[in-house]
Amino acid sequence: MKTILMSAYAVNPYKGSEDGMGWNFICQAARYNKVIAVTRENNESSIRKYMQEQPNPAYDNIRFIYFDLPYWMRFWKRGSRGALLYYYMWQLALPKFIRKSRCRFDITHNLNFHNDWTPSRLWTLGKPFVWGPVGHHPRIPHEFTLGYYGIRDYFTEKIKWGVKKIFWLADPFLKSTLSHADAIIAMNKSVEKVLNLKNKNVHILPSVGSESLHTESEFIPGKFHVLSIGRFVPLKGFDVTVKSFSSFYHNLEPEERKDIRLTLVGKGPSKKILQTLVKNEGISHVVDFIDWLDRDQLKKYYSESSVFLFPSHEGAGMVVAEAMSCGLPVICFDNSGPGEFVDDTCGMRVPYGNYHSCVRKFSSALSRLFRNRDLVESLSAGAIKRFSQHFDWNAKGEQLRQVYESLEMKQIARQKNKVVCVHLLNDYSGSPLVFSEAIKGLVASGHKVDLYTSHGTEGFLTGLPVRTITFPYRFHSNKYMRLLAFSASQLLLFIRMLKYYGQPVDFYINTILPFGAAMAGKVMGKKVIYHLHETSINPPAFKKFLQVIAESTANTAIYVSHFLMKSDPLRGVASSVVYNALPDEFVDKANSFRLHKIADRSQFNVLMICSLKTYKGVPEFTDLAKRMPHIHFDLVLNANRENINRFFEGKNLPANLVIYEATNNVHPFYEKANLVLNLSRPDQWVETFGMTILEAMCYGIPVIAPPVGGVTELVKPNINGYLKDVRSQHDMQNTIHQIYADPNLCRRLSEQAILTAEKFKLSTMQQMVCDIIENKSGK
Repeated sequence: MKTILMSAYAVNPYKGSEDGMGWNFICQAARYNKVIAVTRENNESSIRKYMQEQPNPAYDNIRFIYFDLPYWMRFWKRGSRGALLYYYMWQLALPKFIRKSRCRFDITHNLNFHNDWTPSRLWTLGKPFVWGPVGHHPRIPHEFTLGYYGIRDYFTEKIKWGVKKIFWLADPFLKSTLSHADAIIAMNKSVEKVLNLKNKNVHILPSVGSESLHTESEFIPGKFHVLSIGRFVPLKGFDVTVKSFSSFYHNLEPEERKDIRLTLVGKGPSKKILQTLVKNEGISHVVDFIDWLDRDQLKKYYSESSVFLFPSHEGAGMVVAEAMSCGLPVICFDNSGPGEFVDDTCGMRVPYGNYHSCVRKFSSALSRLFRNRDLVESLSAGAIKRFSQHFDWNAKGEQLRQVYESLEMKQIARQKNKVVCVHLLNDYSGSPLVFSEAIKGLVASGHKVDLYTSHGTEGFLTGLPVRTITFPYRFHSNKYMRLLAFSASQLLLFIRMLKYYGQPVDFYINTILPFGAAMAGKVMGKKVIYHLHETSINPPAFKKFLQVIAESTANTAIYVSHFLMKSDPLRGVASSVVYNALPDEFVDKANSFRLHKIADRSQFNVLMICSLKTYKGVPEFTDLAKRMPHIHFDLVLNANRENINRFFEGKNLPANLVIYEATNNVHPFYEKANLVLNLSRPDQWVETFGMTILEAMCYGIPVIAPPVGGVTELVKPNINGYLKDVRSQHDMQNTIHQIYADPNLCRRLSEQAILTAEKFKLSTMQQMVCDIIENKSGK
């Protein structure tokens, strides 16, 4: 059990926001570790009282110590006035106090405030240092401050933003905090961009959390109560709340308005402005203003409401978690605050646009929920589920434990070899997708990683949390130019790899192509691991050349299927089969779709996703579309529009076929597909695994694949799909029609496809790759 020293300026278990977050983070950390919590002296009485009233076994692991600056350094502070300046000074003085206290601890953690411009000096204590949750409030669009709050609030916002920029650019203490943080907890994704946290150990963990306030609410026909809670300030967007509710209300028929209400709970300087706005909109009789309440009193309003309307511009929103815990669907902006907390399973997100279009969209969302009680119930169940998975404090405690464990892994990483990962062409095809997930597993297990891949291309290897070095390479349609570019890239790779001479590194090479790195590894006596995906490489002489080099340089070969290991083994090289797996984000999105969406059966959609190659069965796919005009066909090609147009130039394409260019978001295509095809020609290209097959199965989509290769290890005929030879177009057409015409068959195949996909777990793949690379008994 580790001892965590946590600096928590604001801690009060009776309050929410910063104070409540400080208390709950301390208690959650104490579930698994000893905690020394340093806070201000004025918090002591509330902490002692609460611990007596609400006993908890975790208290045995907590020791509070109290610290304040001398009176002459704080006499000017009154309540929230001057709080940020005092906090800044308090943080700078804190390390000296801790040294004098002679506390013994393993990790330091600076908790609050939730902003991205006040530094911490805990790193000077010489222990692994965690900073955060760090918050970031994006700028409020100017028309949202000018519209109803006036020029004063507009310039106040500009001044605040200017002050932040000064700290971001010029504060040496903030720069040292960033450079010395061993782990950073970010409240939302925008923090990474603003503070340029690339290659840092960043954990997205919103400080927004709550204990469940859930109480059973009764759905009454015609009743529609809208709730919004927060400080009455421009940041919270209550003007949008009032305007959108007004538009919704006035568009209802008179008889529909009988039990429609808006309740605004809070206080703040904008209250009079909002009351005037309500009066001008003519809705005073259906709008209630309630002064700020404690959490127990709020339960009543949550339980009596139908929806939580929260068009806040902030990067947080504690009340969003509370609303979801009560099963309230949330309507918010699609931003880096509530827009990241809410997804399509529990609410609706409105993208930013001009002021009046946003009001219309919020009003439309209210109307949609008012008229669709089934949707309200579905989103209500989704809200409770999302709360329990992401915003319940116990769930956050698990996430916090992972943050601390990541520091242990970082310590272990210093004892592990760095892994130099090499892939030739970064794009959105299957092999870089698998490689990217393997790299993430290496990073999570504590390895430092250098990644070498092509320059100027976007793909699955873009933006990984590793040091990325690019080299010039691109695919040329002319075979001589392609050979020249390939040869030059391998010579350059060989030269660049020599810099690792004398360093403890392993070489992890994706596909058989980047032989320059393998040769450099062999020359320097490094361990070389190949991750092999392909077997169909032309011309045969080139394939033989690459195999000979791989056999003479590799210590270990990882194959994506037993078929590949048997058909193209590297002789004399230790071999393992590691099946591909899908990213967790992909699986989560597919699962969410299956749980909350109903497939549109009004149109049967056949999908194929592949490279723009003849041997991938592209001509056969278009021919099937011509033969079956009653079925819709979608073809997604890993190519740009120019190359697609050139390929199909002069060809007569059927009206029921739509061709799409390369994309990094294939989810919309799977969401509307009823059947997925892989039409690779067995005599020209043998699929060694088939990532699109696994992706389709994850979505519960039946598949038709070739009867040879690694796909036969996924597809079981008449169970989760069919194995058919594309050269028999008549048989292929009959099979498609059979699935199209028999919904029960389609449903049975779909259920089995889901069960198959669940066997290919990402964690298993990542752990197997790590175990192979860390095995020191290689050849």
